[in-house]
Amino acid sequence: MQTIYPSIQIFDRTAQGLGSFDLGKITEYKVIGMPHDGAKQKRIGPLFYWAWASGKPHSIIALHPHRGFEIFSYILQGTLIHRDTWGIQCPVHAGGIQVMQTGYGVSHEEVIGDEKTEFFQIWLEPNLQEAMRRSPTYQDYGSEAFPIFEASGVRQKQIIGTGSPVQLDVPISMLDIQIEAGATFAYKLSTNQGLAALAIEGSGIWNASQVNGYQAKLGDLAVVKKLDEQESIVQFTSDDQSTRLVLLEIPLSVNYPLYFR
Repeated sequence: MQTIYPSIQIFDRTAQGLGSFDLGKITEYKVIGMPHDGAKQKRIGPLFYWAWASGKPHSIIALHPHRGFEIFSYILQGTLIHRDTWGIQCPVHAGGIQVMQTGYGVSHEEVIGDEKTEFFQIWLEPNLQEAMRRSPTYQDYGSEAFPIFEASGVRQKQIIGTGSPVQLDVPISMLDIQIEAGATFAYKLSTNQGLAALAIEGSGIWNASQVNGYQAKLGDLAVVKKLDEQESIVQFTSDDQSTRLVLLEIPLSVNYPLYFR
């Protein structure tokens, strides 16, 4: 089901696409999907794909190519191993991130480690006319690489953005946020910016602009788009248990053409 309000949209899991790999050993919810994926929420600016995958030990997303796009995997649980045609093989554990800028082309595969693993994979579209002239790159960072800020019952881990070592061409911000029971997280959203926030533990209430009191539970995606010039404060208040959100802030428009629709 998709629920629409004047300044916020909530997409529960029935509004998300489904996918699988390796004979069903890896399954995923396509939180933000491509046109054929079945997800109600399509691209937000240069963000055009967000999958939440869960894999059994030693399962694999077999070798496949990418070109141009910036692709990163954020590991929520377990271990994800990256292998590619440049000879790189690297495991990354829970709380870490793998980042590919695929340039003029590279093939890679994702291999689940010795335990059940959950991870996000997110795809961004940079300026393809420039990106596809560059060599592909791969970087990974462990959980300890990211700055953490704590205040008033809210713990924020800056995965991408100010203070993070991750460098992307697409100007996004990404936070992993733990909110204690009853605490409130507030986020100021600027003009021409969109927010996509996924509840991965617990539940709570979203407030955006003058719109109040909309529930988000496990697996629900909240999307807010800021087009006018007025200041917009988005708030999330946790219910009677702690809640964990992963939040992306994305430009709604960029100064280069977006081709992948």
